[in-house]
Amino acid sequence: MTGPLDGYADRDYLDGFVYMDPGTADSETDVPGLTWYWGYNESVQYTGDAVQFHGSTFEAYRVQGVAMDPWAGGEEWDMPGLDLSGGKRLWRQGPVSLGVSFGVNWCPEKTDDFSVERTAARETMQRWRHVDTYSAPWIPFPDAPYAGSYEGPGYLINNIPDSRDVEQIGGYSREWKLHSTVDFEVGVLDLRIGPSLWLDLHERLALRLTPQVRFAQVESKTQTWTEIKDARREILAYGDRHTDREWLVGCGMEAEARVYLGKGWHLGFAVASDWWEDDVDISADPFEVLLELGQWSFVASLGVEL
Repeated sequence: MTGPLDGYADRDYLDGFVYMDPGTADSETDVPGLTWYWGYNESVQYTGDAVQFHGSTFEAYRVQGVAMDPWAGGEEWDMPGLDLSGGKRLWRQGPVSLGVSFGVNWCPEKTDDFSVERTAARETMQRWRHVDTYSAPWIPFPDAPYAGSYEGPGYLINNIPDSRDVEQIGGYSREWKLHSTVDFEVGVLDLRIGPSLWLDLHERLALRLTPQVRFAQVESKTQTWTEIKDARREILAYGDRHTDREWLVGCGMEAEARVYLGKGWHLGFAVASDWWEDDVDISADPFEVLLELGQWSFVASLGVEL
């Protein structure tokens, strides 16, 4: 034990000792507080006018959670599908016609995945030790290794260190990370209906504009897997699976150019934009996946007018 700095004591160090001799605590001696009952092991402990001793190590640990800001990421992707549409002209006046159009669009399951890694907690350990310094002003200084005796005589130093410092001799830091992977599948069945405005520009070319009411069934399957691990090993892993089917209501606008090939057959090229009352919110611990339908769709078709 290195002992306190406010009194005489027998102090043991990793590389020596400083004990009390018969006169250390005797106030009748010429110079109380000195001792020849001490020793050191290595020559590097002597600095020219002082000798240093190193005490036993002590450690300080700290574990703290790391605040994780909500992670957000986005991706846009196309969903190819099959489209079946129909309609009927109900009123005609010259090149202008009014009618009704309807259709159904089926986009089979679209698969996607993403992963996120974030730091959840951090542990630090710092290792320290005391360094006691005793002045050694007299020459010659004894060579190492040296050990004085209780009876003496020998080289004198103070029994109480002149100073005590703390030095760091090591430590480590490690982190616990959350690595999460999300796999999801989404399928959409979209129904639409609305009035149509036709404009026949040529016997082989017509344009159609249709405002729409739309109904979509969105089926989603989501699976997540989360691993909590440090640099050496996996500590905990858990998963979640969620299946959901939801109906949405929206509106849209579709424009089509139709090229007639003869005998009623035609090629159609349509573009549509749609808006929905809500997004599809998919819970998948530790994520919330928000699926936004809509934006733009493009359809190429081959049809016949009866």
